[in-house]
Amino acid sequence: MTMFMRHIRSQVIAIFLLIILVPLGLLGTLSYLKSRQIVENQLKEDNLRLVKEVNQIYMEQYLSRLEQDVALLARKVNLERFYEDAAYKEMLFQEWQVYRDVNPHIDYVYVGTENNELWVNPRYSSPPGYRCVERPWYLAAVKDKDRVVWTEPYREATTGVLHVSAAKYIYPPKEGMPAGVFVIDISLYELTNVLNKLVQEKNVEMLLLNPQGETLVYSAADDSGVLDIDQSWMQGLVIQEVGCRPILN
Repeated sequence: MTMFMRHIRSQVIAIFLLIILVPLGLLGTLSYLKSRQIVENQLKEDNLRLVKEVNQIYMEQYLSRLEQDVALLARKVNLERFYEDAAYKEMLFQEWQVYRDVNPHIDYVYVGTENNELWVNPRYSSPPGYRCVERPWYLAAVKDKDRVVWTEPYREATTGVLHVSAAKYIYPPKEGMPAGVFVIDISLYELTNVLNKLVQEKNVEMLLLNPQGETLVYSAADDSGVLDIDQSWMQGLVIQEVGCRPILN
């Protein structure tokens, strides 16, 4: 076979190889991209399902039950007796202790009044200058007197620990008597613990945000306590409301 024929044959073989390998390569690339897309979509669906589970099972059911508890316990407070009968106040204290024994995640149960009387379980000494009517739970309850309200997170006056409170306004029993507010406090650490349990052995991190896009609590898989996510990403997530949003590092 002449040199020219061998050259032509090599070119023909090369062309056939290209004709075979290029589609195979494209097919492989497309298959990889398709598989990757399927995996990504599955991860998004799984994570979104987990978030919905947290919202339904924990946030909605748990917090709804707390609201029912607050409404019931507030109705049991007779402010007239509260102001006049020390034994009655002690009876309330014991009832609240039983409630906290059953619900150990509750930090405080108490009544604060318009005339700055504060009765708390567990026993509590308010710091100098403490005024019930200036506390977030009192202001929130007075603003919406006929239902149980939740505060934004705030720092507890003595310890500085972040709390959220569920509160219910108690109308004055008689004209001229001061009003009151019944309150339960929950530490944000409790919510963090719940999130950590939910995401155990899952490749996800969960956050609870307020309507302004500020992080209230989050699950840190490495326990570093460091959250490195751009604030604009947070704002976009709040606007989006439902669905998945990639984190760009």
